[in-house]
Amino acid sequence: MKRLQILAFNAYDDNVQDVSWGIGYDSESKLYGIIQKAREEYAEHCITLYYDNGQVITYQPLHREQQYI
Repeated sequence: MKRLQILAFNAYDDNVQDVSWGIGYDSESKLYGIIQKAREEYAEHCITLYYDNGQVITYQPLHREQQYI
C-alpha cells in the first residue's frame, strides 16, 4: 500500500484552520478519487500532496470567497 500526506492550506483567510492528514491507497484510480474528494471538501484551500517517493504537487484552490471594498 502506498501512502500520501495531504495538506489543505488556506492562504487567503487567517480565520480558517489548515488541515493535514495521511492516507493509504492501493491503486491509481483510488488516488484520483482521494484527490478529488480533498479538493471538493477544501475548495478554498491550496492542496499540497506529499508522496512516498518524495514527489510534491500543489493544486490551486478551486474557488475562494472574495470580499471587495
